[in-house]
Amino acid sequence: MENRRRVCWDSSCLIAILRNEAPHADVLRNIVRDAEEGNVRIFLSTMAITEVVRPRASSGPTDKAALERIINMFDAPYVTIVGHSRPVAELGRKFIWDNGSLHPHDSIHVATAVYAKCEALETCEGGTDSPKRGLLKLNGKCDGLEIRHPKFVGQTLIEKPKDEEAPAS
Repeated sequence: MENRRRVCWDSSCLIAILRNEAPHADVLRNIVRDAEEGNVRIFLSTMAITEVVRPRASSGPTDKAALERIINMFDAPYVTIVGHSRPVAELGRKFIWDNGSLHPHDSIHVATAVYAKCEALETCEGGTDSPKRGLLKLNGKCDGLEIRHPKFVGQTLIEKPKDEEAPAS
């Protein structure tokens, strides 16, 4: 068995990278770099392949040039695409029954993470004070799966405080 961390991303993570959305885009890019170095395997549901073309609450398709970068990511050696198979669909159905507020698309992302035995499903939707579609509220409630905002566990850069002045020359 491989020693890499296993995380699953829902479509909002890919969309955050496409749109360079703060605060998540930088964290996600660090996770991708960590994956390129062999420390993380990123799992995506086949649902993500179509959802990134026209994200929810979007008036039209994603810019083709930006989308091409994400399409290339689907073929990266550190990404595993998990098919919408019967076991995944049945897990998704179970999670909808157990958690009535779960949207069917989100249930497939949750089921993908559980099916692939990931440590967490990462999402950029919602916040701790106002979770969108209840995904973050379901943390730990779908076969114990951690549902969280993207989390980079590698080495991080420490930024100098903004009020700190540069030394005089």
